[in-house]
Amino acid sequence: MGNMITIKDVSLAKITRPAATGLFRRKRLFRLLDQGRKNPIVLVYGPPGSGKTSLVSSYLDARQLPCLWYRIDEGDADLATFFYYMGIAAKKATPRKRKPLPLFTPEYLQGISTFTLRYFENLLGRLKAPYILVFDNFHCVPVGSQFHEVIGDGLSTIPDGINVILISRHDLPPALTKFHSNGLIGMLGWDELRLNWEETRGIVPLRAQGVRSKDVIRRLHLAQPTVGSQGWC
Repeated sequence: MGNMITIKDVSLAKITRPAATGLFRRKRLFRLLDQGRKNPIVLVYGPPGSGKTSLVSSYLDARQLPCLWYRIDEGDADLATFFYYMGIAAKKATPRKRKPLPLFTPEYLQGISTFTLRYFENLLGRLKAPYILVFDNFHCVPVGSQFHEVIGDGLSTIPDGINVILISRHDLPPALTKFHSNGLIGMLGWDELRLNWEETRGIVPLRAQGVRSKDVIRRLHLAQPTVGSQGWC
């Protein structure tokens, strides 16, 4: 019984930013994120283990930016589940706002787009700029899910001073390509995430204590596509 996972545990895991303690600060990519934030939306995408979540968490820590962090999983394909947990995240992010965000109930099924627009206007209006809304593991919901259309509607309401960062293993789903076409999204992909030599020299000793040999570090650096896919960075 002591190992049972409660709803509260799941909620906290979904809406808590990963700790940035002990992470190597990739200043080169911090500058790219600064540039990307000139757009309301930033997509950080790359293969598993390419350091996407660590990058964004350490960036927020370095820039001292407040955030609402939401970790997506397969369950968010159910819109009622998604809006439920977003409500919990909003309550944590804005505790002084006593009125909770509405739950998504069957009565809204015939007007999902309208519900979404009002929901995100309410949510984003509670956040004091500058502020970052992060959707981590964005790839976890299948491309064909209505979830992506909902996110597309929600992201169309972003006010000045608020940025949304999407973290994914994949490029934009079709429902969101309109933001790229309209010049509203900055993108950091594998070409940018790939470690340069100085970053490899900084990260390897943190992840593999005792490794100091330049030859070993150089071999790891050259093996990035394989090692990266196993999550070493």
